[in-house]
Amino acid sequence: MVNTKDKFPDYKLIHSQVLQDCIKRVKLAFDRWLKADKNGTRLGKPRFNGKGRYRIINN
Repeated sequence: MVNTKDKFPDYKLIHSQVLQDCIKRVKLAFDRWLKADKNGTRLGKPRFNGKGRYRIINN
């Protein structure tokens, strides 16, 4: 995350909280996918929303 804005100059226009939220959501989605539930079945693979999803920041 630290060098992301240096490697991709367009990311300087995006607030750091939005980038951190995106990284957090991707990590949670893949953690849920890889971990089985209590019955031993895995959930479906992660699907992500389009670019219009982040108009405002919701927690």
